[in-house]
Amino acid sequence: LLGAIGQYALWRDDAIRAEPLLEEALALAREAGTPVALALAQSLLGAAAAARGDLDRAEALGEAAVAGWRARAEPDWRTGVTLGLLGYVAVLKGDHDRAEALFTESLAEARAVGADLAAAEALEHLADRARVRGDHRRAAALIAEGLRFYRDHALLDPLPVALSFKSLAAVAAVTGRPADAARLFGAAEAQRERHGIESPPEIEQRRVERDIAPARAQLSAAAFATAGAAGRALAVDQAIAEALAVADAVATAGRPAPVADHGLTPREVEVLIQVAAGHSNRAIAHGLHLSERTVENHVLHILTKLDVPSRTAAAGWAIRRGLA
Repeated sequence: LLGAIGQYALWRDDAIRAEPLLEEALALAREAGTPVALALAQSLLGAAAAARGDLDRAEALGEAAVAGWRARAEPDWRTGVTLGLLGYVAVLKGDHDRAEALFTESLAEARAVGADLAAAEALEHLADRARVRGDHRRAAALIAEGLRFYRDHALLDPLPVALSFKSLAAVAAVTGRPADAARLFGAAEAQRERHGIESPPEIEQRRVERDIAPARAQLSAAAFATAGAAGRALAVDQAIAEALAVADAVATAGRPAPVADHGLTPREVEVLIQVAAGHSNRAIAHGLHLSERTVENHVLHILTKLDVPSRTAAAGWAIRRGLA
């Protein structure tokens, strides 16, 4: 029961309330010597630690939980869920290769035991990794696959659906669909507000704002607000229908032919695509396997060659010319 109440608090993004409940659940599980209860408490407490920013503890608890699930005589769907937690921790630590490997393993574990909801969450995580790499069509296709599952199974839990909307908003923002991005962002916020879900941790809020920045740069403040309000007004089934239409358009669209006279090297084009996606130099360095100093130099060269004053201006240039 303590675990269930703690999980509900996590579902509402209230890690501060969840953590003491889950600490007590963990202590009771250890006292009782019940392996399933212990692994469950470790997994949930790891999620609370990750939400609070204690990534080392989240990783240690998640790994202990995975070991517990795998020690069982029969496969357990919660193995995939906990692997997803470890992948999320890897993202926050900046280890993107490890994150993608963990999310791929999470999806395989979930599908092996028919855990469709866990598989849908893994698809969302893999879509986020594709987006970080600049593979927007694959990201859109993965998000659509997850949303169709939620729709077809009537599993309209507000938090995973809101995350899908936000991820797709980020894709729309860098593929020349700023109004769609603003509407989906508004729909995601409405999901939180209607169900009383707390605001996400500051680190997550910064990431979301960074992801949506290209859309803000392409629209006036009034136009962005109007589109966002329209998205907020959508019922969840309407929002999913709109999101699927946007995802399908992105996934099936051919990328426009890039302008050839920009003077950028192939590596600088790769860096510019990541800049247009709103990623920091550190994130770009991880994604392209470069040093942060090398990325800084590439960005300076890009600004000079394009004769633009800022990263935002460079992102707008890339989007207008079909490079992102």
